[in-house]
Amino acid sequence: MLAFIIRRLLWLIPVLLLLSFITFGLMHIAPGGPWDTDPSRKQLDPRTEKALNEKFGLDKPIFFNTNGNIQQPWTYLDSQYFNYVWKIVRYGDFGPSYRRRGVDVVDILKQGVPYSLKLGLMAFAWSVTFGILIGITAALHQNTWVDYVSLFSATILRSTPTFVLGILLIIVFASTLKWVSVIQEDWSGIKPFILPAICLGAATAAFVARLTRSSMLDVTRQDYIRTARAKGVGERSVVYSHMLKNALIPVVTILGPALAALVTGSFIIENLFGVPGIGRLFIEAINARDYSMIMATTLLYAFLVAIGNLLVDITYAFIDPRIRLS
Repeated sequence: MLAFIIRRLLWLIPVLLLLSFITFGLMHIAPGGPWDTDPSRKQLDPRTEKALNEKFGLDKPIFFNTNGNIQQPWTYLDSQYFNYVWKIVRYGDFGPSYRRRGVDVVDILKQGVPYSLKLGLMAFAWSVTFGILIGITAALHQNTWVDYVSLFSATILRSTPTFVLGILLIIVFASTLKWVSVIQEDWSGIKPFILPAICLGAATAAFVARLTRSSMLDVTRQDYIRTARAKGVGERSVVYSHMLKNALIPVVTILGPALAALVTGSFIIENLFGVPGIGRLFIEAINARDYSMIMATTLLYAFLVAIGNLLVDITYAFIDPRIRLS
């Protein structure tokens, strides 16, 4: 197990390097730059812009310095990308924010991560719990009105865009019933996150429900289930000890990426409800061409997805002893 985990973590290094290389190139291809994307700000003086580029190293080549010294090959790597990677590897420095002068990217992420983490975990908890319960109920009442209503509800939730569902929730619970406030100033506690979490986890809950139902129906037809019932094992024990444990294996497969996606937050949901999380920070960074912020949030997303997949593989071994990690 330990060797498997170490090997997977080592494989994460080239994955993050490749992703950073692609992201770095794409964001420099996009028109504009960090000094000319704010329409409310006057155009910078060329000398000021040149000084800023020199200060932040934006005057260097993007990937490779073609004017390097052949006697000193490392001078060919004196570029924006390799200097950025070297600072991360050596100092753990993700650079300053170009949008918020004098503030490091890491400090900004520390402010946004707790909100995204709380929102994502709440969405994950309710969506997985609700999805599994609905899936089990639908499978145990196959081809009845319970099954049809469950499938219909799951299909509606899965197919409804999150921004449409978010607007409907705001209209019903904030504007009409006035159970929650549309504009939140204090994001402490759980109440401000209830509507965003419901909206964020709706599609995941629907997918988990349909997948659980399908997996449960497949397990129901297995020989060992018929044998357990023939031996007089109670229905509750058959469902929870025999059927559910094996039916959860396909469900666990999607939980890792789902957890990573929900924890990092939804760009649309965080902007719609005004949640001060990293998803909202990422959108602001793209609009402002805040290169260091774009890179940091992208690498954070990739790291969380990779860790989520690793946790899924580890969970396999605990759910099904027949699976061996190698």
